[in-house]
Amino acid sequence: MSDRSSIPVLKIWDQLLVALQGDVSDRQADELSLSVLARIRDVDVSGLILDVTGVFTLDSHLCAVLARLAASARLMGVRSVLCGLTPEVVMTLQAMDIELDEIDTMGTIEEALEAAGIQHTTRPARDFDLDEFIGVKT
Repeated sequence: MSDRSSIPVLKIWDQLLVALQGDVSDRQADELSLSVLARIRDVDVSGLILDVTGVFTLDSHLCAVLARLAASARLMGVRSVLCGLTPEVVMTLQAMDIELDEIDTMGTIEEALEAAGIQHTTRPARDFDLDEFIGVKT
C-alpha cells in the first residue's frame, strides 16, 4: 500500500470491518486508529473486526497500534477481534513479548464474523435453469 491510500473501514450491520492489506506504513496505521475511533463515535456499532490476513509484515509499531486501537474501542463500548494471524506472525508476537490483552483473536474472518453473530446460511437451490433464464443457447 502506498502512504497516500487510506485503509477502508466497512460497516457490516453492527460491526466495523478493517481488512488490512500489503505493507501498512506507520502513518497509515496511525490514521487508521483515528478513522476507526471516529466511526465508532459516529455510528452505532458493537464490534470491530481487524483482519490481518493480507498483511505482509506485522511489525512492532502496527502491533502496538492495533493493541491501542482495541483498548480504545473497548473504552467506547466496542468489542474487538483480531483475525488472520499466521503462525509466523504469532511466533513473532511471542518473541517480541507483545500482549494483545484487550483484543480477542480468531483464526479466520469467517470465525470472527460468526463470533459477532453474523451467520453463513446456505442458499436454496434454484428452481429454474440459469442458462435458460438468461437466454443462453446450448
